[in-house]
Amino acid sequence: MKKTFRALILIVLIAAAWHYRAPLAALAHRIMQPESPH
Repeated sequence: MKKTFRALILIVLIAAAWHYRAPLAALAHRIMQPESPH
C-alpha cells in the first residue's frame, strides 16, 4: 500500500512538473540570472 501511494505521489509530481514546465523553467532561469533586466 505504501509503495503504491509513493508511486502515485511520484506520478502526480511528474505530471505537475510537466504541466508547469514552462513557468518553472522561466522561474529557474530568473533565479539563476538575477542581474537580468527582465
